[in-house]
Amino acid sequence: MEFKLKETGESMLMEMSGKLTYADQNKAKEIESLVDNCKAKSVQFDLSGLSSVDSSGFGMLIRWKDAGLKHGVETKFLNPTGIVAKSLKAAHLDDYLSVDQ
Repeated sequence: MEFKLKETGESMLMEMSGKLTYADQNKAKEIESLVDNCKAKSVQFDLSGLSSVDSSGFGMLIRWKDAGLKHGVETKFLNPTGIVAKSLKAAHLDDYLSVDQ
């Protein structure tokens, strides 16, 4: 998985691409740290560039959401497509993660 960070005043946007898998644990910790330490009021994760997410990847999404909740930062997950969108819905994570299509 690759990600690009764009900060725009009161919000932070993470544009994600590739496959989100167990192999991305170190990057996931980096993203969690960014959420923990952000000054923004909201963090948005653009999932449109992700081609797949494994079970560890779903755990990472949940950790990022929880990090935002802990610090009062609104988190949203945007534009999942294909198998990523179907998997989020099948796992009933689309509601918890505040997924916007």
